[in-house]
Amino acid sequence: MAENLASQLIAEHLIEGEMRPDAEIALKIDQFLLHDGTGPLCALQLEAMGVEQVCAETAVALCRSSPGRGRQQECR
Repeated sequence: MAENLASQLIAEHLIEGEMRPDAEIALKIDQFLLHDGTGPLCALQLEAMGVEQVCAETAVALCRSSPGRGRQQECR
């Protein structure tokens, strides 16, 4: 039986760990979307986990309170 899309993506990006239920894994992140409502919460959670840096090929921030309200802007 073929793997579902989530299983395929995890298998392609798996850096560390095993693909089994309840296993802790590490994945290579290609891109992420940061929202002004949840982005700061995510940053605080990563900081609490001791993560000092997050890198991805593409990062997009959606800031509704910025002058370009509702427009996606690529982070540089």
